[in-house]
Amino acid sequence: MLDKDLEQYYESFADLFVTPGWKQLVELMKTTQEAIESVRTVKDLRDLDYRQGQLAVIDTILNLPLSIELAVNSHQEVVE
Repeated sequence: MLDKDLEQYYESFADLFVTPGWKQLVELMKTTQEAIESVRTVKDLRDLDYRQGQLAVIDTILNLPLSIELAVNSHQEVVE
């Protein structure tokens, strides 16, 4: 069993992931990701580096539900 604070932490994320606002954010991130991924409009290496950073942040946001799920499962395995 998770301790109370950690359980509340994970439950807060679970609550977040089912909200309309989260779904809107995910759609916005996907649209932005598609626009940034195109290398045709990259001006130089600095622009490429910037886009790679943007994509890393977007990937983190889009993968957050899976990351939280894996963390909960991993923690539960350790406790059991």
